[in-house]
Amino acid sequence: MKQSLVILFLLFYSTLRSEVSYVTLVPMADGKNLSAAIYLPESPGQFPTILIRTPYNKAGAELFANYFQKYGYVVVVQDVRGKYESEGLFVPFVNEYNDGLNTLDWIEKQKWCNGAIGMWGSSYLGYSSLILSQSNHKALKSIFALSAWVDGDQINEPGGAFHQMLIIPWLLFEGKKSKQSLNGMDLDQIFSHLPIGEVIPKMNENLEDEKLFKEQDFSNKNFSFKNVSIPICQLGGWYDFATNASISAYQEFKLGTGKQQLY
Repeated sequence: MKQSLVILFLLFYSTLRSEVSYVTLVPMADGKNLSAAIYLPESPGQFPTILIRTPYNKAGAELFANYFQKYGYVVVVQDVRGKYESEGLFVPFVNEYNDGLNTLDWIEKQKWCNGAIGMWGSSYLGYSSLILSQSNHKALKSIFALSAWVDGDQINEPGGAFHQMLIIPWLLFEGKKSKQSLNGMDLDQIFSHLPIGEVIPKMNENLEDEKLFKEQDFSNKNFSFKNVSIPICQLGGWYDFATNASISAYQEFKLGTGKQQLY
């Protein structure tokens, strides 16, 4: 049965798969360049564009990009700052708003973009999308986010307690430029060690960036929900780690003028 499902998946994937049209560097305001894979429809022209911003390697979103591309969208999949082929240092969540805005500006100016941009993504990718909704960027027309959030405290500290079994392994695995192996690490010992601060891994040696991460307002308490005017569709699940944060975001987004939907 499993073998049959794998064969069916591969056959389905082969009908979607197409090559990346090109990979380019997108300039940020501070001079850093972020790598983006561009998927263009077969015919020339201007098209609506879907932007996906990920810390998990843009190559990993190829299947989704192929799907949207087949339906006549340009798809831009970008490694966020400091990850994989993008320049700079990765500081989780800190740069996604400004870098996202710079990327929207860049896409809007491209000859293949018709001026309409939508964002798509799950988890961190969803956060990278939702955080831009308050910008009211004229080209950003809609967002589809899965298991996403705005208030990061509801993810990092559900019920008020530090979620060490989520945060510490994630930082160990994803906190550097590329994925790190957890082989040989005694996670039980790491989880039981006190004080917790001694086992939270450093992301890089840049003290200023470490300071930015530690001082980051993960709750985004100044987020302008009431100013959000674009439609947003969110998808989650009752047993998902982001359920409460997704529901909370949906309720807050309803303060704005954009149409909101939650599944």
